[in-house]
Amino acid sequence: MQNVCEIMDALAERSGLSVRNRALFRTALTHRSYLNEHADVDWEDNERLEYLGDAVLDFMLADYLYENFPNAPEGELTALEQPMKAAA
Repeated sequence: MQNVCEIMDALAERSGLSVRNRALFRTALTHRSYLNEHADVDWEDNERLEYLGDAVLDFMLADYLYENFPNAPEGELTALEQPMKAAA
């Protein structure tokens, strides 16, 4: 898989990214479908990172709503949250 790693390195360089952890960078860019087509590759797909990212975004959204709607009860904050999550 040297070719794929070279492509990832080139992507990082062109994007001006400083990649400190190449394995994590590779995981972030690896979709499950790629691994299904390349059974010989022992890599992790990006779904666990996607889960983590979703959790961070949920936290940020909750913080935003909490701070910007100080008089809104929990149920109203939840109702405000749903359309924003759907749009993301």
